Amino acid sequence: MITLSYILLGVSLAAPIGPVNAAQIDKGLKHGFLHSWLVGWVLQ
Repeated sequence: MITLSYILLGVSLAAPIGPVNAAQIDKGLKHGFLHSWLVGWVLQ
C-alpha cells in the first residue's frame, strides 16, 4: 500500500503543479487517497 501511495505521489508531482494539484497533495498527505481523489474530482 505504501508503494502505491509513492507511485501516485510521483505521478501527481510529475504533472504541472497548480492549485488543484497542490490541494490534492495536501489532502492526500493528511487524510489519504480517497480525500485527495475527491478534491481533484470536484475541482475539475
